[in-house]
Parts: sequence; structure tokens; C-alpha cells
Amino acid sequence: CGLCRAQRIKQQATANVHLHAFELQQANAQMLQKLVRLAGLPVSVHSVAVSNATGTVYTASDVKPGSESVGIAKRAGNAKRLVARPVTTVDAFMAGHGVPRAHFVSIDTEGYDPLVMYGMERALTEKRIDVLEFEFNRKWKAVLQSARPMRPVVDWLHARGYVCFWQGNRGALAQISAGCYQEETRNRFGFARSNAVCTHRADVIGVFRKCQRKPFCRS
Repeated sequence: CGLCRAQRIKQQATANVHLHAFELQQANAQMLQKLVRLAGLPVSVHSVAVSNATGTVYTASDVKPGSESVGIAKRAGNAKRLVARPVTTVDAFMAGHGVPRAHFVSIDTEGYDPLVMYGMERALTEKRIDVLEFEFNRKWKAVLQSARPMRPVVDWLHARGYVCFWQGNRGALAQISAGCYQEETRNRFGFARSNAVCTHRADVIGVFRKCQRKPFCRS
């Protein structure tokens, strides 16, 4: 991937932070935990899935470290080589670990991003998530069982006070919340992947607006 070959970005901030990372695949979690220890980073890697409910999910047991795009199943069924994994919600995790606020939440769960967002409904409603980033791809249609799954999620976030923007590959943003949403724009991303970023903070929205290309919508 391009990111793997890119030069390391120079550190820009000096704030003290702690990062919580979640990984469904146990092999990946173990690899990440080892790398974090070697680098001495302030990161806690949790070998647990994140969704809209707590409990147990099942996934392939023979995933090699570094693999992705391996999904989950709610039931073990008769399939072979499946392993049970714990699953939590962001709301449950924040409550259980005494995390009052998350300054930045980034989601990339290969199409299950909406479920992760629904699992942080309380934190979003109480505006305890400052900035939220997620990936839209064609699997949303199957996960949400909808031919047009993007707008309802954007509207759901907007109802909780969050303004969302598409993220361009070269740093430009395009607002998609409220009256700015256009279905034909969504169709352009229907068979690819594209990230969106949302925030409720007026100061951050102001920064995001500076990244918009003219003419732009700011409904």
C-alpha cells in the first residue's frame, strides 16, 4: 500500500495522549501489542471486536498476522475453523474503563463502521466524541440492508449535532451533512472506499471549512 511506503510524518503535537486500539483478529492484536511494546508507545491494544452490541462474535481462526478484510459471523453454525471473539461497544468500553471523552475516534472495520457508530450513540448524543472518522464502502449496503445506506447515517449523526465531510485524497473536504448531501456524489463512491470525518465542535468545523474547495456547500 502507498501508506506503507510513505515517509514517516514528523510529529506535530506535544499533548499527552493515550490511544486505545481494537482488533478483531487475535493474530493481528498480538502483533500490534508486540510492536507497541517495542516502540514504547502510549497505546493499549485490545483483542476485542467493536460493534453495536456486547457479547460474542465468530471469525476465522486461521488468519495470518497482517491480514484484513476478514469478517465476523454472529453464530458459529456448522462452519469450520471459526473462533469466538468478545465484542463490545464504544459506550460500554468508555463506561467500563472510565474514559470520559474521546478526542478522536477513527473507524475502519471493512463495512461494519455504521454498527460501531450506533454502539457509541450515548457518547455521540452527549457530545463526548470530539472528532469521528469512518470509511464508507459498498459493504454498507449488505450490513445495513439498504441500497442507499450513507445518507441515513449522515442524518443520524447530524441529528446529534455532528457535521460531516468527505475527505479528498489531497486534503480537500466536502460537506455532506444537512442540505449539502447529494446522492449522485455517494454513487461515485459506491464501489470504492472513501473516508468521511465529522465533528460537533465549532472550532474544528471552522478548520474543516478552510479545507473546502470553492464553490462549496455549508448548509
